[in-house]
Amino acid sequence: MINPNTSSAAASWQRYHQRQCQVLFSGWASTGTDLPRALDFLSDKEKEVAQFHLNYNPSLACLYSLPSYDWAAGPSSDVRYVGDRAMILAFSYVSQTEPQPDHTSSSRTPKPLYFANHASTRPPLIKIHWLRVTMDWVVAGHQPNMVPSQIYPDRYQRLYHILARRYGCFKYDELAEPVLAYIVDQDDQKPIKATPCRSPPTPPPEDETTLLIPPSLLSYVQAHTHEYHTRLSKLGHMLAAMGVDARMIWKYPFARSFVVGNGSLLGEEDVVHRIQDAEIEWAAIQLRCKQRQHCQGKSATLAP
Repeated sequence: MINPNTSSAAASWQRYHQRQCQVLFSGWASTGTDLPRALDFLSDKEKEVAQFHLNYNPSLACLYSLPSYDWAAGPSSDVRYVGDRAMILAFSYVSQTEPQPDHTSSSRTPKPLYFANHASTRPPLIKIHWLRVTMDWVVAGHQPNMVPSQIYPDRYQRLYHILARRYGCFKYDELAEPVLAYIVDQDDQKPIKATPCRSPPTPPPEDETTLLIPPSLLSYVQAHTHEYHTRLSKLGHMLAAMGVDARMIWKYPFARSFVVGNGSLLGEEDVVHRIQDAEIEWAAIQLRCKQRQHCQGKSATLAP
C-alpha cells in the first residue's frame, strides 16, 4: 500500500508537493505496548521515555523521498525508482487523464496501482509498477527490533568492486536513483548466483569487473562522490558511523521535520547528536532493567 500519510485532501497535496510517501504492508498493525512489569521501578519520567521507545515501529513510521518531477515537461512513461536497504519500488508519473484500470475485468493479469493526490491542482498520478522487498522487510513490521537484510547483496557488492577497481570511486549514495536503476537492470544481464541472506557477499572474480557500467551511472557517481542524494541518506550514513540504527530517524519529531523540510531550525549535526543522546539514554534504562532482573533472579535462587 502506498500511503501519503495524511488525512485530508489539502494535507495530501502538501505531502505530495514535498515528495514523501510511505510503503506499508497490509498485514502490519499499529498497537500500543503496555509497559512490562519489570519497568515498575522506574520514575514517572523514565516510564514516559520507555513508553515512547517501546511503541515505536520503524516500519510504520518510515517515509521515502520520491525523485523530482519535471513540471515543465509533464508526465512521462519513464520508470522511476525509490528504495532503501531492503526495498525497491518502481513507478512512473502519469497524467490524471490516463485511462484507469478496469477492476471489473475477469482477467487475472495484475492491474497497475495508482496513487492520487489533491485533484484541484491536477498533479500527476503515481503509477506503481512493482515492489521488491526482502522477506525480513515484511517480518520487521511485526518485530521492530529486527534489522532487515540487504536486498540484492551480490549486485551491490559487484557494483562496488567495479567502481572501486576500475574508476577509483569508493564512496557514493547507494540509494540514489541511478544506482537503484542499475541494480534492478541486472535482471536483464548476466545471471547472478544467490547467496544466503546472513552470509557476507564475497568479492567477485576479476573477470566480472569487465561488466560495463552505463555512462550515465558512471557520470553520476563521479560527479557525486562523497555526496548523498537526500537529507535522509546523509543522516543515515552519519548515524551508522556512530553506531546508531538509521531507522531511528523517524522516531523523533525533530528529525522527521528536518528530513521532510518542514522548517526545522536544527542542523544535520545537531539532529544526529540529539538522536544519539536519546538512544544512549534509552539504552541506559534498558541496561538498568536487565541488571535489576538479573539481581532479582539471583535472589529468587538463593531464597530458602
